[in-house]
Amino acid sequence: MIHRIYTRKVEEFSSFYPFVFAVENALRSVLADYLEERFGRMDWWTLIRNARLNGQTYAAFPNILGTRGNRPASKRFGALSTT
Repeated sequence: MIHRIYTRKVEEFSSFYPFVFAVENALRSVLADYLEERFGRMDWWTLIRNARLNGQTYAAFPNILGTRGNRPASKRFGALSTT
């Protein structure tokens, strides 16, 4: 009985996957378009990555390509870009 319930729940959950996948892709696409428009280039993040690899910290980026950044967000992004 437990196996039957488990199997049913797995099947129900897997039926949602195409919807979740489509929504995730749509959100990623919209975000990529927005960031490209805001910063003027698609690979704006490579500037931060390269600077971090060269030893700079998030404090070196009060703005990105002329767009003023959010300090807490840039600090988090800087922490993530080291991995």
